[in-house]
Amino acid sequence: MVSWNMMTIAQQAIDHVGSKVLPEEIAAIAKKHSVLAAGTAWVPIPGVSAAAEVANIWLMFKQINDALGLELSKHKLKTLASGIVAELGAWALIRVGVVNLLKFIPGVGTASSGVLGMALYASLTYTSAYVYLKMISRLAADELMAMDAESLKAEAETCMEYSRDEIEAVMKDAKSEFQDLKRE
Repeated sequence: MVSWNMMTIAQQAIDHVGSKVLPEEIAAIAKKHSVLAAGTAWVPIPGVSAAAEVANIWLMFKQINDALGLELSKHKLKTLASGIVAELGAWALIRVGVVNLLKFIPGVGTASSGVLGMALYASLTYTSAYVYLKMISRLAADELMAMDAESLKAEAETCMEYSRDEIEAVMKDAKSEFQDLKRE
């Protein structure tokens, strides 16, 4: 999945916080959670799959932090996850809504929502990792840890604003890569 982009941004984040982790390890965390996200699309209850997706992203951020040696509180991790998902959500909101509305149709609707949701949730997760690593590479580790909830949300918004085209390309590439993997 767009590994050269993820590797580059992972290396920048690693360099910024002075961690000894390999960029391949960070990319593997993002890829693992993207695959898990594809599975959350099959949760048959409307809304629960979206909640599972947010929880998956939150856990991914925690594992990335652990690998980088960052110790953010659970509250700050949740704030970051919700801030990034909210920013990406503007792009994905309609698609996630359609996926969840289809779940109200027993059988074929649930199956359709699972198939459509797999690529959407996987690409949303992968792109969330990319945005998160981009934020880390912009901020000093101690600055990131000292930020309050509003500042974290504002930083996510700023990061998205300045990187909109790049992030849209990552989202598109991630979705395409996931479709290719699914075919294989």
